[in-house]
Amino acid sequence: MLFLCEVYGTFSNSLVDLAVAVGPTSWSFFRNLSHLSSTLPEEMNPLPSGGQPGGTRAALIDVLHRQRHWAEEQGLRLTPAGNRFLDRRDALFAGAIDVEVEQMLLEGAGGELDRIASLRSSSCLVLNVFGPWRQHPSVLARVLGVETQHAQVSFEQKMPTGLAGTPPHLDVLLDTPTLTIGIEAKFLEIYGRTPNSLSSSYFRPGVWGGLDAWRRLAERIRDGDAMFQWLGAAQLLKHALGLSANRGNFRLMLVWYRVDHPVAVEIDREIRRFEDAVGHEIDFSAVTYQELIPRFDSTYEPLPGYYAYLANRCGLSTSETGANRSVVNVRGGR
Repeated sequence: MLFLCEVYGTFSNSLVDLAVAVGPTSWSFFRNLSHLSSTLPEEMNPLPSGGQPGGTRAALIDVLHRQRHWAEEQGLRLTPAGNRFLDRRDALFAGAIDVEVEQMLLEGAGGELDRIASLRSSSCLVLNVFGPWRQHPSVLARVLGVETQHAQVSFEQKMPTGLAGTPPHLDVLLDTPTLTIGIEAKFLEIYGRTPNSLSSSYFRPGVWGGLDAWRRLAERIRDGDAMFQWLGAAQLLKHALGLSANRGNFRLMLVWYRVDHPVAVEIDREIRRFEDAVGHEIDFSAVTYQELIPRFDSTYEPLPGYYAYLANRCGLSTSETGANRSVVNVRGGR
């Protein structure tokens, strides 16, 4: 029972709560639960606002269990720990990646190509959601609010800021003749506490140009006056600086995966605080994957089986009623 204590942090939770959180309760599932738990970040601690200890971890294990169950139904082989696909190709929807995309991932600094076999890989989710639209980029652009016949989708794109060190990498970049949309995407990692730090080079005179509100937020983060426990605010600041240095007209988007847990409400609140702090100098918006997928026309698929794959593996429905809707009405969202 030690692994149950690890998941919940206490034995005081009711068996009903346990059943709701983890779904099927066969002993074989419980034996594997500890393996899934070991794939989650250790910093997933009790909520700061009264949540049940370990509840976040349990909610995320439920997401991982869905994927594991899906893989078993498809006859796809996982590692003995049940947290990775033995064959990296099994982690991806057909058409999600090609030689060009593979090269993009290889050129990135994050080693994402090696990580996509993991059940909790954010890069894998990005490729499965956005990859098939590379052959239909104008449709993706329309869903994101840009009417154009010419667009290009790329992944893990470097956005040099002019400062030393590794430049920020955007998970998805949509380039059109009139607007560039840079997307920072988060899967389960957003539910681990996020260290927000910026090196001294970000505070040199002239670095932020006319982005005064963004500079002030950076200074507040540095001074400890603006605290973000879940939202990677510093990362978003770096992306904004990188986009401003490399593109003319652009929008920065955060796309994140929502789970049914109070931490998601905390994340919503942090997004709202972030928006209030940065103002309107840059077009910034945030949307959950659960909100994004229903924006696509479900009668048009980039490849056959695309929507069924996202629904069955990732719990992402094309139905508005089936999506977990965010409580934050962000600018540029709906």
